[in-house]
Amino acid sequence: MSKVISIEKAINTIKSGDTIGVNSFFSFGNPVNLMQKLYERVIKKNDLENLSMYLSSPCGYFDEDYPSEKIFSTDAVKKLVCGHFTSMPLAARRIAENKMEGYNLPMGILSHLLRAGARGEKILLSKMGLNLFSDPDVGRHGLNDISNEKLVEKVDIHGEEFLSYKVPKLDVAFLRGTYSDVNGNISFEKEYSVIDALAMAQATKLNGGKVIVQVEKMAPGHRSPWNIVVPGMLVDMVVLCPDQYEKAGIYDYDKRMSGEEKPTAEELINYVIDNSKTFKEKRGVAAEVICKRAAQCLKPADNVNIGVGVGEGVAFQAVQSGMLDKITLLVESGGVGGVPVGGKFFGATIGADSCISMASMFDFYHGGGIDKTFVGCMEVDKYGNVNAHGLAGKIVGIGGFADITQNAKNIYFCTTFTSGGLEVELDDFGNLKIINEGKFCKFVDKVHEVSFSSKNSYATNQAVYVVTERALFKLESDGWHLVEIMRGVDLQKDVLDKIPFEIVVEKDLKFMEK
Repeated sequence: MSKVISIEKAINTIKSGDTIGVNSFFSFGNPVNLMQKLYERVIKKNDLENLSMYLSSPCGYFDEDYPSEKIFSTDAVKKLVCGHFTSMPLAARRIAENKMEGYNLPMGILSHLLRAGARGEKILLSKMGLNLFSDPDVGRHGLNDISNEKLVEKVDIHGEEFLSYKVPKLDVAFLRGTYSDVNGNISFEKEYSVIDALAMAQATKLNGGKVIVQVEKMAPGHRSPWNIVVPGMLVDMVVLCPDQYEKAGIYDYDKRMSGEEKPTAEELINYVIDNSKTFKEKRGVAAEVICKRAAQCLKPADNVNIGVGVGEGVAFQAVQSGMLDKITLLVESGGVGGVPVGGKFFGATIGADSCISMASMFDFYHGGGIDKTFVGCMEVDKYGNVNAHGLAGKIVGIGGFADITQNAKNIYFCTTFTSGGLEVELDDFGNLKIINEGKFCKFVDKVHEVSFSSKNSYATNQAVYVVTERALFKLESDGWHLVEIMRGVDLQKDVLDKIPFEIVVEKDLKFMEK
């Protein structure tokens, strides 16, 4: 019997109190049609309450009117657990206003919790998150006054500390694929990532829940069994949504991002050149200087993670410097090789050599497989801790930042030295001129949130740097050392006077070569 039904019938199977897992990475894999139809049911019938939503990564697109976000405007959703919130402004605002419970945990942990659920486990033990905000001794994962559920506990096993994470029990899974047959075998030909689709489906079925998948159309013909991401035995309902990619915001489907086509070397270079121009226009001269200096740290055979933010430009520099074919660029959503795409399409990869599930990528990250990572940050303190996910009154979310930085061998925090109006330019001789200084220095006495812990770093002998437009810093056992300065910068006035604690200036202080 065919598993294809109308989207209305599928949505009508949802009950009050259900926990719904949503497989998405921003707009990629995002089951927008199902989310919108759920919202429409709530608005029309007002017959659902106490819903919980579980997402490893966000389902937003930086717009409160985005179809998959509208459900968070209703009182039907009691709780949201997610790895990142910036692209979900409506959900973030509702949480900030104490109108909805909100919980934030490392994205890799949330992904691995789904796989633990697929094994029928009740808890996940991990050292990931120790000494960070998710550690009950350090911070809290609840984002407002009403978010008091204990999703994490600290435990001692044979004299070693671990965090014990509570595995969610999913009643419903919302997935998006490309094609289905009548038996519900789902393939992902047009998707840019499979994310956690299989683990989420397995965990939901094991819990006795319902797996609902939206697809563009029925499969046009035979598909190799190797191309089936979610087998039909795990799928309860399939709904046809011919407009799903347009509704998700991907108006121009790019075959080079789904892997249907491999870009030529010339196409890849042209793509990078076009996007590096856009990056410079958006981020400015300071970001370009930062990324050029950071990219000089790349070495042949490096496995490299590129984070969202200023660090995105390092990927562009790698191509322009001829390093792309000598290193492997990675992104947490699963892309291996090629060039990670930044901005609103962060998570996609153009010209990937292969794609794996998000949980498998985080296995590699947690195991220390990253040689170098280039990520942004908000604050750096005198203890060597870094904040990248939350300031007072602002809900951002950790994303994959903690999973990446806790375990990478070499970390480059790429950020402007100040924020809030910073404007710089380079003269004809390559000297940096500060036209307008930013209001806030990124170096502070103590960070608001601990996204990266120097305690962890010292224990594992990581090499840690902060790359700014005016200076390069390295974390040593006695604190931060200033090892390079940009030409044209006044050491005392432009650097030391603005840092609220003492740092060590290397005796052989060098000039940054952009």
